[in-house]
Amino acid sequence: MLKNESLNTLRSNFKNLSVDALVIFSPVNIEWLTGFTGSNGCVFISKAENILATDSRYALQANEQSNQWNIRIGERHGTDNICQIIIDSKLSKIGVLEDEVSLKNYHSIIDNIPKSQRIIILKDINNPILKLRKYKNKDEIKKIEESAKLASEVIDFAISNISNGITEKELANNIEAYAKKLGAEKMSFDTIVASGARAALPHAKPSMHTIEKNTMVLIDMGVYLDGYASDITRTYWNGKKNTKFDRLYTLVKLAQSMASERAEPKMLGKEVHAIAETVFNEANINDLFIHGLGHGVGKEVHEQPYLDKKSEDILETGTIITIEPGIYIQGWGGIRIEDMFEVTDTGLRQLTTASK
Repeated sequence: MLKNESLNTLRSNFKNLSVDALVIFSPVNIEWLTGFTGSNGCVFISKAENILATDSRYALQANEQSNQWNIRIGERHGTDNICQIIIDSKLSKIGVLEDEVSLKNYHSIIDNIPKSQRIIILKDINNPILKLRKYKNKDEIKKIEESAKLASEVIDFAISNISNGITEKELANNIEAYAKKLGAEKMSFDTIVASGARAALPHAKPSMHTIEKNTMVLIDMGVYLDGYASDITRTYWNGKKNTKFDRLYTLVKLAQSMASERAEPKMLGKEVHAIAETVFNEANINDLFIHGLGHGVGKEVHEQPYLDKKSEDILETGTIITIEPGIYIQGWGGIRIEDMFEVTDTGLRQLTTASK
């Protein structure tokens, strides 16, 4: 895979970033740019070259997955391979993303290249790849939608399999086994299953706690399909109708529907978050809404844009986001509803399809 448009955009940013070339270490960013999925590699991009560096274990794989890239095979460990590529380039200012390079590798590189060549550390706010990854092309959107549909099928299965006496861990294991049976490559993250008062923990880990009758069950899960993540949450009442649960569930659902219906391109993340907050403020329970409203999804399950109280991220056509309002009450439990949406010219289009 060679993302010509993305590479050209990256190169056009070199002047503003004050670099002559860019070295990329993140496996996610490498896969996004090159298609290479090996566990050891780095990428060197200059005005003239696209180089994928890896070791002999991945020589065949690299040539198959990234056949439009110049493949450089070197040592498995250390930085000798990338150092030689930098030296051979004779370029003076080499950009490295601060959240991708370890302190050990940074010192190893600067100790082994000429003093005439400098490593420029690029702050996370200036990360040009994350900015590019925020926008999905038609092929990426299609893949993400398929991942979202699979996650929806799995969570519907999970809710239908809730039974008195099953433990949270058992249900989580059943969810993950079913997802892989349907073709998921892996889970987007460790599946969350929390019942009863434990549902007040937004990121609870499944325990040996038994799911009891007349209690809530919160399930948050996602899958990777064809290299793209999904993320969905449902909260289910297991038992007889409960007035308090129904009232609060209705408010959470309303907060989500209002935010998703009113969100549109060019809005800031904090503005979309504020729409959901309005619902909770009017019900005098905004103090129970303790996290951001959502986030972007793509090659990673959490990426730009972010939707929270302070987010200046802009919703743009072609971005994929979650909207996941939730409320949490210590000693009682919690309710969260999460769906995925594509930002379009006319508003949001929901990608997840599970019942709620």
